[in-house]
This record gives sequence, C-alpha cells and structure tokens, in this order.
Amino acid sequence: MAKAINTGNVKPSAPSAVKTEKAAKVPKEKKAQLPFGKKFSTVAKKAGQRVGKSLKAVLAIPSGMNVAVDAIQEKLTSAMHALDLAQLELAALPDTFAPNVKASKSGGSIAVGTVVAIRAKWLPEYEGLLSDADLASLTVINVKGTKLALKTAGGNTLLMPKAHVEAKAA
Repeated sequence: MAKAINTGNVKPSAPSAVKTEKAAKVPKEKKAQLPFGKKFSTVAKKAGQRVGKSLKAVLAIPSGMNVAVDAIQEKLTSAMHALDLAQLELAALPDTFAPNVKASKSGGSIAVGTVVAIRAKWLPEYEGLLSDADLASLTVINVKGTKLALKTAGGNTLLMPKAHVEAKAA
C-alpha cells in the first residue's frame, strides 16, 4: 500500500475527526389541527380550483357547436357550483363540530380476557372444528394487530381474525 501511495495511484485519506456525541433530538411539536369545517372547506375550494384549471379548455369551447360538449359544459359548471356551495357550508360549521366516528366492525375494542362469540356470519365456518361447549366460551388470551389468540373451554388455543368475533353480551 505504501508503494501505491508513493507512486500516486492511491490518495491517503484524511485523518478521521474525533466523533462528538450528537445532541439529543428535540421532539417536533405537532401543528394544531384545523377545525373540521375549515379543513374540508379548504379541500373543497382547492378541488374547485383544480377542476376549473384542468378543464378550462373544455369550458372555453363556444356553446352551440356540439350538443354533447354543451351537456358536458353544463355538468362541469354545476359540479363547480356544487363544490363552491359545499365549501361555503363547510366554512359555516362551528369550530366545535366534530363528526361521530364509530369504532370499526373488526372489534377494535377487544382486550385480553374478554369473552367473545363468533359472529353469526362466520359461525358455519367454525361449527365443524369446535364443539358447542367450545363455541360458547372463547376467551381472548392475546391480541396482535387484527388477529386474536383464543382459548376454548377444553383448553385448546386457536387464532382467529378480530372481524370473525364480537364481544359477548354480559
């Protein structure tokens, strides 16, 4: 290697600098979310602008040249008008408005220890595999994403999607 450096074929590397410890990362502050109405009012406004900009050539065709084009122009105009109205109505919503978001049907609130039952839709699929006693008493022993590990009355363990079960009424 020394011979190669001397002949000019390899350049020596610069001495490595002393590594210093990195400063602790400061977590970024999340931006405050806009109220529902203002957020989607902006989305509707931008959608209307994009439609108008993208279809400017279609809207610029003089009316009366083609019946089909006239119908398309009328529909585009009404769509843009509908977006404008939606934008105004969304902007008028109070800042305290929040839509009711329901939990998913996949059983998002199923926790370990919950006694569950197989949904009626999926019951025929499991009837041959489990006895009636086992079907009546399924207890959640582990939750991993959308899958559940269930323990039967007989002590058997089986894996099942959350969407196939529902919490048993007490």
